[in-house]
Amino acid sequence: MKRMLKRILVVLLVLILLAVAGFGMLYAGRLRTVNSIEQITAYDDYNLYRMDVTYDYSIDDVINYGITDNQSMIDAILKETLPLLPVHMKAPNYGCSAFATVSDGNILMGRNILMGRNYDFKRDTSAMLVYCTPKDGYKSVA
Repeated sequence: MKRMLKRILVVLLVLILLAVAGFGMLYAGRLRTVNSIEQITAYDDYNLYRMDVTYDYSIDDVINYGITDNQSMIDAILKETLPLLPVHMKAPNYGCSAFATVSDGNILMGRNILMGRNYDFKRDTSAMLVYCTPKDGYKSVA
């Protein structure tokens, strides 16, 4: 009986260690990303922050979550960023405009592609500059 109990405990311990190791591998880059957050401004009510994304993610997966508004965009980003965790965040009220243009140059297949986006926040909402290089995308600041 004691022998069987020891085997069960050893198996349970091994399973727990494997789960912790898997979670650690999944979240190691995400923890480095969180550690990279720094405050750029020092206002009373709102601030600007920056963060370097240091883990691989798929922008296509984020887009395929079915983004229809600000809240579904935040939900999609959280689902990709923090898989397996039940995290919810209320989306701030903001507007966004974007542009893209191609100029002459030999940077990417003979073209220099420039893209930009402007987020309009109220003065009561903090914002974050997110620096990233997605696997199948362009190096960017969002």
